Amino acid sequence: LFVVLFSSWIQRFSEAMTPLRRPLSTLRSYIIIQEQSHYLIISNRQRIEKPPPHTLTSHFQTPTHVPGKANPSSPPRIHPTNSTHHSTMSIPADQQTTPIKKYQFVRRLKSRLARRRIRKEDEKILRAARDDATIQTEFDLPKTVKDALPDDAEKKNNDGRAIVVTECTGTFNMIGCNKAWENLCGYAECEIQGKDSSILQGPETNYDGLRDAVSRLFEGEQQATVVTTNYRKDGSRFKNLLTLGPLRDDNGKLTHFVAILKNIGDVKDAPKYH
Repeated sequence: LFVVLFSSWIQRFSEAMTPLRRPLSTLRSYIIIQEQSHYLIISNRQRIEKPPPHTLTSHFQTPTHVPGKANPSSPPRIHPTNSTHHSTMSIPADQQTTPIKKYQFVRRLKSRLARRRIRKEDEKILRAARDDATIQTEFDLPKTVKDALPDDAEKKNNDGRAIVVTECTGTFNMIGCNKAWENLCGYAECEIQGKDSSILQGPETNYDGLRDAVSRLFEGEQQATVVTTNYRKDGSRFKNLLTLGPLRDDNGKLTHFVAILKNIGDVKDAPKYH
């Protein structure tokens, strides 16, 4: 019995001493594991949490910076420690970046608040314009494309309403306008054909109000009015009382949209936007 117990004790002692017979450098070295294009650093004494994917690029990714010059946006190069160097690897504080998702959230939040502010201001201007008897806010909208853009050039150019016709699908590309619209926006008809209305829009445009107005037209309304800020070809801005309406064919099918623009005030106390 004593021999059996002694042999068992010797075996357990040998198993416990096995790690101590390994080289000390092996116990202190780090193992770098590449997992889904970013690194996870593991050591026997310290574990560094996996950094976000944007902070460390792949070890085998082709560098995009100019050789010989420092690239502050590039991540540090991390290598396993060798048998003669035992210092702890860490990411420098100046190269630790805040997650991109946080910046994206803040940017979206600021953009949403700005759009809400612009919409409230333009709705206030619209109410004031309707209360002002000197400003025309109601227009007789054309019913068809030929009514909006007549084939007779003289009739088309003598219309005092600034009219532009757009498609009702896709990006609402413009198909034509009259002379009054050209004088107001600074573009010739040949310059806008096939382009969307983004050439007239900028940071102060009431995007939410425009989106709601178009949605009301798709829901069946015959007219929608909104105030927004538009930009001329030279970059100058003006407050636009925009009246939108549907255009239909002989069968009553929606084919295009018509927009009548009215300048209710130039925006002068701001730099021009191109």
